[in-house]
This record gives sequence, C-alpha cells and structure tokens, in this order.
Amino acid sequence: MLEGMPDAPTSRGERSRRVLLVDDERSMCEWLAPALEASGFVVRWFTSANEALAVLAQEDFGVAIADLYMPEMSGLEFCHRAARLRPALPVVTMTGFGTADTARAVERAGAFELVPKPFELETLCAALERALARPIP
Repeated sequence: MLEGMPDAPTSRGERSRRVLLVDDERSMCEWLAPALEASGFVVRWFTSANEALAVLAQEDFGVAIADLYMPEMSGLEFCHRAARLRPALPVVTMTGFGTADTARAVERAGAFELVPKPFELETLCAALERALARPIP
C-alpha cells in the first residue's frame, strides 16, 4: 500500500485534494496513484475495501474512487458504507463492465459519477475536479 502525505488544511467550504483509492487490482493502484499525484492530488490507495473503510473512519478525504467489481465488497456496497461514515464524501466509481443498469445502480448507491474503464487520466481527473467542486452539504 502506498500512502500520500496529508495536504495542507483547507479553508471552510473547500474540499481537500486527498483521494482515497480502492481497487482490488494492485497494478491499477500502482499506476493510478502516481499519475493522480502528478496531477495535483494526494492519494492513499488500498486493494481492500474493508481496509479503505477503516481508514475512512479515521481520516478525512476530499473524494474517493472505487472500482465497482471487487471480490471482497462491491463498489456499490463501498458507496453505501462510505456514505454512512462520511455523508458529504463524493465517491467516483469506475468499471470496465458498465451498462445502463450499472449506471442506474451507481446513481441509486449515491455515487457521484461513473467512469468507464479503460479511461484517459484526464477523464478521471475531470471527474475528480467536478466532485471536489460540488458544494459541501
């Protein structure tokens, strides 16, 4: 697991650029975390959704990214559990198996956005920026 250092405190109403990334594929995390950091984000990544949720219970993040299909826990279940821990946390989901039904399920789970794999880094960064720009309830 790679862990980013905490970023500077944010002003009231501004989201932290800290990203919680959870994907069961280690290679995806090892590629995506440094790429996001090069784009100005601070990333902590996990290949276990349960470990990510344990950290989320203790630390603040501006946004989370979750793969939808993981063996331990689906990304939809991760969204539900993350919302109980941090109701204002936007979760961007990603999947290589997206359908219209998947998009509806993601919306019902409270995810902020669904990004289909494979994706360009710029596409994911744009989704993260939109999530960070969303007003904090």
